[in-house]
Amino acid sequence: KNKLTVKSDIEDVNTDIKYRLREFNYAKFERAFTLSDDADIDNISAKFEKGILTITIPTLKDAGPTEIKIK
Repeated sequence: KNKLTVKSDIEDVNTDIKYRLREFNYAKFERAFTLSDDADIDNISAKFEKGILTITIPTLKDAGPTEIKIK
């Protein structure tokens, strides 16, 4: 129902190693996003490169540009 869910799970991490400083926390997480009705859910793509997840969500061709009014 127009929801995109991104999940990550803990990989096997060596717990025998003691760190002085650790930059990243390796833990489970889950995020859910509600997509607009003009999202083309059949053509969503994702890539994971150099630690960055990029998700591309195209819109349907007939949706056209959306005008945003700032009050």
